[in-house]
Amino acid sequence: MDRKTLTAWHECLGKILRESDDKAAVTSLVVHLKALFRANSVILMVYRAGSSPAFLHNDTGHSWRKNNFDDYIAAFYILDPFYQAALNLSEDGLLGLEEITPPDFHKSEYFEAWYQQSGLNDEVNFMARLADGSVVALSLARTIDAPRFSARDLEDMRMIAPVVCGLLATRCSGAHKETEKGRRLHVELQSALGAFGRDILTPREFEIMQMLMHGHPARSVADRLSISMETVKVHRKKIYAKLDIGTHAELFSLFLAALENTDTTLGDDPLKAYLGA
Repeated sequence: MDRKTLTAWHECLGKILRESDDKAAVTSLVVHLKALFRANSVILMVYRAGSSPAFLHNDTGHSWRKNNFDDYIAAFYILDPFYQAALNLSEDGLLGLEEITPPDFHKSEYFEAWYQQSGLNDEVNFMARLADGSVVALSLARTIDAPRFSARDLEDMRMIAPVVCGLLATRCSGAHKETEKGRRLHVELQSALGAFGRDILTPREFEIMQMLMHGHPARSVADRLSISMETVKVHRKKIYAKLDIGTHAELFSLFLAALENTDTTLGDDPLKAYLGA
């Protein structure tokens, strides 16, 4: 950081430390970080291993957004690489999108279905563990009309990460309690995702579709399964034909539609029920 930016950061810290109200302190931190790193989208949420996320601050109303953020809570969070990273977080700090995703993630089904529809180009998260085992995550993202975060941006973020994460851990503890509804929805979502398409596709097609939905681009699928890229593409074409879809985004839309319009028991394939197969 240059001297002017560092001075502004210290002034912000002074205000936060003097603030007695936790919500006001966190809001001040979020607003300052958004301006400091020229983020277009900012979210503060709590991740829990056995429940759906809870939002503490949501500033995502930019003009590039095409999707409904309710879809994230309904299903997309469970496939989010940052959610997966939060479940395995061993120490507080900053995580960038590229360091927690496979190569060519920007070509993956999940990136096209969520990030592009959200109008996002890049994202980082400050993550801090709370005493109850949950993780509070502050997401800063840039839209598709803006450059990705630079190496200098990431260096500056890592420099202040210990302070940011410390503030998040102390100011957000107990901010949102886990609910029985959140736990139930999470269990149902995990079950539905694990069975989605199982009774419609061949075992190999099902395996590949699960990997694609979890953010693996075709190259990563090929490497993990020790098959060629062409074989992955052939399987993907067959999957799309069987499901009567033509794009990555339509695959996730089909998953959401199957969740919303079927009433299946745990372990059943929601797609089978939705298609009446």
